[in-house]
Amino acid sequence: MTSMSLGADAQEVKANVLEFIEKYGCEVAPDEAFDALAHKIFAFQFAHNMQYRAYCMSRRVTPQMLSDWMDIPPMPVDGFKMLTLTSVPEDDCEAVFMTSGTTHPGQRGRNYHPDLEVWDASMIGPFRHFIMPDRERMRIAVLSPAWEMNHNGSLARYLTRAVEQCGSEAAASSSMRMVGLRWCGKFLDQSVADGEPVMLMGASSAYLYLLDYLAERGKTYALAKDSRVFDTGGFKSTKTDMTVDDLYAKFLEVFGVARTHCVNMYGMTELSSQIYDQNLLSYYTDGSSNYLKATPSWVRSVFLDPATLTPVVDGEQGVIAHYDLANWNSCLAISDRRSWHAHRFRLRAQRSCEGCGGTRLLHRRRRGDGGKRMSVIDIFHAPRGFVFEDFETRGVLTDRGEVTLRYPVLTPETVQDLCETTRCNRSQTLAAYSVEHIVDIIGEAVELWTNPDYEVAR
Repeated sequence: MTSMSLGADAQEVKANVLEFIEKYGCEVAPDEAFDALAHKIFAFQFAHNMQYRAYCMSRRVTPQMLSDWMDIPPMPVDGFKMLTLTSVPEDDCEAVFMTSGTTHPGQRGRNYHPDLEVWDASMIGPFRHFIMPDRERMRIAVLSPAWEMNHNGSLARYLTRAVEQCGSEAAASSSMRMVGLRWCGKFLDQSVADGEPVMLMGASSAYLYLLDYLAERGKTYALAKDSRVFDTGGFKSTKTDMTVDDLYAKFLEVFGVARTHCVNMYGMTELSSQIYDQNLLSYYTDGSSNYLKATPSWVRSVFLDPATLTPVVDGEQGVIAHYDLANWNSCLAISDRRSWHAHRFRLRAQRSCEGCGGTRLLHRRRRGDGGKRMSVIDIFHAPRGFVFEDFETRGVLTDRGEVTLRYPVLTPETVQDLCETTRCNRSQTLAAYSVEHIVDIIGEAVELWTNPDYEVAR
C-alpha cells in the first residue's frame, strides 16, 4: 500500500513518524517532541482502531485526558491474539506479521502494517548503529528462512533487510535462502581460509542445532578479528537448560568470538522496533564494555509494578511496557507481561544518556527448577473486546507432569468493566440470536463439562 492510498489522517501520522526517525535516529529525542507525537498517534488510533478504543474506554482513558505519554494505556500482548488491532482497514494492510504460537499453539498474535516503509526505517538505522558501528558491510550467514519464504515473519523480514543493506555482495547472494547446517559449515570453513571478519545471525534456538552439528564433527573455528555473532528470540520451544551465558561461552569456544562481539537483540512481533545490547557500540566507540540494552529515540520502555502499574524504583522487578512510535497503525503502547509471568526476567530501567537512545534496559534470565519449563494453561475466558491485565497462577501436578494454571485477578473495577463489555456485546451480537439457540449452546457446554472423558474437564 502506498502513502497515497492511505487516508489523510494516516498519511500525516506516517509522515510524522518517518520525520521523527530521520531527525533523531539513535540519539536522545527531547521529551516534548516524543510526547507531542505520542499524543497525535494515540488520538489517531483512538479514532480509527475500534477494538483498541474499546480497551482504552474500559480503562477510562481518552486523548483529552492525557497529561503525558505514560498515561496511554498499554495493550497487553495477549490482545494481539484476541483482537484485530489496526487503524487502517484490515484488507488494506500490505503485511501482517504473526507470532510463532509457541506459547499458545493455535493462538498467534498479529500486527498489521499498511505498508513497511516505517517498519524498514525503524529497523535499519539502529541495526547500523548498534551492530555495524565500525563498517558499512561484511559477509553474513543467516540461520533462518528468508523473507520470500515467510512473509508473516517479522524476523525473516529483519534478517533479509540486514543482509540487503549491510551484507557484502557474496552474503546477499548466499544468505537470502534458508541456510542449512552443511552450508553453514562450509561458510565457516571458507571464512577462516579467507581471514575476513564475518557475522552469524539467527534466533538463539537456531544456534543450538548448529553447535550440535559442529560438535558431532569435532569442528571449532578461530574466526577473524572483528567477527561477531547476533542472536535474538531466546530458546522458545527448544528443550534445553542452556542459559544465555552458556550460549555465549559456546560462541567463544566454537567460533572464537568473545562476549564483546556477541550481541542480543530484543524484539517482538507486536512492536515495530528493536532494542539492542550496546557492547559493540561501546567497544568501537571508546573501548568500554556496556551490556545494557538501549532503544532508539522513538521507543521508550518503562518497568511497572504489576499490582499498581506505576513505575518501579530503579533495580526492582517489574513488568515491561514499551511505547513505540513506529507502531503507528496498531497500538503504540504495549505491555509484555510474559517478561514477568513466564520468562522471569530481572529488569531495570535506566535514565536516558547522551548517545544511547531513549531508555536503557538491563535483564538477566532467571532459572527455576533446573531450567525446566512448565506448561501454562489459561483457565478463563474473556468476552470479546476485553483483555485482562493482572493474573495469578497455581501449580498443579498432572499425569503429564507439573502445569501452571493461570487465571485473572478480579477487582470490583474489573468486574464492572466486564459487565459493561458484556452488555455491549449483548446489544451488538447476542441480541441477534433466539432464546432457543442460546439455550442449545448452554446445553452443549453442560454436556461437555459433565462428560468424564472430556479432556478439559478431566
